Amino acid sequence: MSDAGEIPNWEWQITPRYSAAFQFSEGLASVKDLGTDDKGKETYTFIDDTGSVVLQGEGAAHKFSDGLAKCARSENEVGYIDRNGDTVVPFEYFRFSGDFSHGVVNLYVKHEDGFRVGYMKSNGKWLIRPSFYNGSPFSDGFALVHLVKASASIYKWRHETWIDTDGKKITSSVLMGSSFYNGLASATPETLAGWGYVDINGKWSVKPQFSFASDFSHGIALVGVSQNKDEVISDKNKYWLIDATGQKVSNLINLKKHPHGTLQINQESVFVRGESYSRGYRTFEIPSQLFSRQGKLILQDTPEWTMVSVLGSLIWVKTLGEEQPQRYGLIDRNGKFVIPPTFSQIGQPGSNGLISVAVPVWSDEEVWNEDNSEYSPRGWVDVYGYGKPIAGLT
Repeated sequence: MSDAGEIPNWEWQITPRYSAAFQFSEGLASVKDLGTDDKGKETYTFIDDTGSVVLQGEGAAHKFSDGLAKCARSENEVGYIDRNGDTVVPFEYFRFSGDFSHGVVNLYVKHEDGFRVGYMKSNGKWLIRPSFYNGSPFSDGFALVHLVKASASIYKWRHETWIDTDGKKITSSVLMGSSFYNGLASATPETLAGWGYVDINGKWSVKPQFSFASDFSHGIALVGVSQNKDEVISDKNKYWLIDATGQKVSNLINLKKHPHGTLQINQESVFVRGESYSRGYRTFEIPSQLFSRQGKLILQDTPEWTMVSVLGSLIWVKTLGEEQPQRYGLIDRNGKFVIPPTFSQIGQPGSNGLISVAVPVWSDEEVWNEDNSEYSPRGWVDVYGYGKPIAGLT
């Protein structure tokens, strides 16, 4: 079951052998061996990039960050372990808690009216005790926090601001915002004048004027203006790229809808993943599209495949049609396959460049159904390993 065979332009580092395999981070990845019994207590296994087991223990742990890994033994028993498996933060927090970033983690604790979020340092001491109604992980040295409790109206509770790693709040007039990237965060003011961008001092770097504003990435962001707010899909919507000063740096980009799905901006291109959008009795299929940083359309979906993400200069696509399971492969910017549709699942590159992928294997092994009512054949099984395109391909 672990023999994946040769795949053109692909090299295996760890051949398929796992029932689950997560992204490498800080040199380790969490995996589950084939045939693992999920009926007992959940356990974690971390491997290095040779496939050697480095660490095992009780609970579900998927990723190391700042030398610590979030580990869940139940929904209400989340703690953090070090690379020796020792508990650094006790198992007392709720599953929404995040990963360590910049030496700090956002922790959710139960409260009589829901939850409160606080921030703890990697030494186990509180930076800010639980006091916020919501709180994101740190990004660019700041974390977005909600100051007001939820109510029936979204605009009554999404009063937000940011804190730095010393716990100091940014003073601003922001009602809603996003995390900081490239030193800027998209936000809308209490006057609801549209979306713009604030800097780390809470000042408007790009004044509110857009109906859509993405995060900054590689020095640019995608913005848009709707001609009619009641028309979600419209040929009249206008989109373009801006720099950190708000200056337009591209031609108009032909999109029909605000891209609330995957949006990837890199040094070469802008990728907008398609989506299905339903309104009333109608369903609209919005295709995936790849643009240059000047706004020129490079590729869009075909009847044979749909684009799902960008990997350097290549694009992951998923085959369409009735054949199951659908497969993922890599194409170049001319739409030609450089790695044929082979994989049944794909992940993001880890810190060492290795990608978790699965190959579909037919299995007649009989196991319990999801409702534990009876045995039945499993059919297609995803078997995971780690690899990457050959050197120089991306």
